[in-house]
Amino acid sequence: MIIQHISHDSPELNQWDQFLMTSPRGHYCQLSTYLKSFRTYGFDYHIIVAKHQENDHVIGGIGLLIFGKRPLNVVIAPMGPIIDVGQEGSFSSLITEAISYSRSVGAFLFQLKIPFTQEFSDPAILPTVTMPTGASFRDGFPFALMAIPNQMLWIDFGNIASDEEWEAHMFKRFSSGKRRDIRMSEKNGLSLHRVTKESELKEAYSIIELNGQEQGYSTRSWEEFGPTLIEQVHKGQAVVLVVCREGRTLAAHYGVWAGRRWSYLMGGTVRTDKDYNVGAFLHWHVMKTARAMGLRGYDLTSTGSSGVAQFKMGFRPTHIKFTSPRYCILSHWRFTAFMKMYPILKKYKRTFSRYARLIFRKDG
Repeated sequence: MIIQHISHDSPELNQWDQFLMTSPRGHYCQLSTYLKSFRTYGFDYHIIVAKHQENDHVIGGIGLLIFGKRPLNVVIAPMGPIIDVGQEGSFSSLITEAISYSRSVGAFLFQLKIPFTQEFSDPAILPTVTMPTGASFRDGFPFALMAIPNQMLWIDFGNIASDEEWEAHMFKRFSSGKRRDIRMSEKNGLSLHRVTKESELKEAYSIIELNGQEQGYSTRSWEEFGPTLIEQVHKGQAVVLVVCREGRTLAAHYGVWAGRRWSYLMGGTVRTDKDYNVGAFLHWHVMKTARAMGLRGYDLTSTGSSGVAQFKMGFRPTHIKFTSPRYCILSHWRFTAFMKMYPILKKYKRTFSRYARLIFRKDG
């Protein structure tokens, strides 16, 4: 096994992203495009990969986010390491290398979420975790400014060849109310379209932003996230879909392809006088499209608000909770000082992010 560090302009970023998309262990928040998107908040990013010594194939890796500058900087692995099936022996080495890198940039804290649980077995999940000796890890995630779900809401497609049998199998899984909503939606003149042009993507994302404002949760603005969305769509890492009726766009959906699954990250619907069951129509057709692409399943990712959770649970996803996040303190006095300031940073995170872009901006 060879450990390598990938620079921002390296063509090996594409190799890393391709690994994440083809390995069942891949995760959307480890894509280089997704990591890079946090630079608007003052984060930098760094990727460490493990390669097969003989054929140079990627067998694992860990993408890191670095926030701040000495003496108050933090290194975060939002989800990782990502280890290919059968290569679990590289886990400890990648953690050790990540800690070493964290020390080299002067971080006082290294923390990570790990795609592991003993409660559920699936190719997407690490079957075992062995933390490196000599590193003192604790449970928790002290620096929690990123809403990366420490879970999956997993809908496995199974291995049913017949389309009719597969649809019957999926409908049997869904709640009776969800089955009814899907059937009704098919009679409402709805159509699904994939958008790729910048103007179309911006219009679709405006629905997602507006939905967040109406529902009382924050989303990244188009100015902050638009460039990432455009890049991911053009690189074939993500898809944006819209649902239309009589020429009017009623819903938008942003999903990412990693781990041979379709992960739902953001969406929104437009309020109408009549309920056309747009949400049920959209998610059902996403599942059908994902299966036709040969993907393993659909991850609804987070539960969201009570209303959103109720809607998602109608599809009867398997709720897979990952193990507790871990953190390693690299400088106790700096950790103590930072944690005294953290409640203020968290309360005014949007104001602080603008400050961070100026103070902690990374060139290039």
